[in-house]
Amino acid sequence: MIINVISFASIPTGLSSYLLPKIADYQSKFSSNIQFIYYDAFTSEICSGICSGKYDLGVCSKDNKYSDLSFIQLYNEPLVLITQKNHQLANKDQISPKELDDSTILTYTGHSSLK
Repeated sequence: MIINVISFASIPTGLSSYLLPKIADYQSKFSSNIQFIYYDAFTSEICSGICSGKYDLGVCSKDNKYSDLSFIQLYNEPLVLITQKNHQLANKDQISPKELDDSTILTYTGHSSLK
């Protein structure tokens, strides 16, 4: 039996929440002769790895510096605001950006895999 190897890289959230269940389901139903090799990486590493041939596929954020790659949207992941229960915004169903003007916001670092 010939085994085909597909290597792909993903930001950690893409691998766990989207890819692994779908790939496991695909392998169990359709193809036992395909071996998937998984890598977790940052978006920039994934894009450069696709360009160099290190990875066959990647799941990451779109990076406009790589105009020679095709980016296909797989899913939408909602961003949520997290507060303590006694925070002034805690009981709202929806907020506007203006309501955050006086708030300290923690977000992703420049090296985040989600960037």
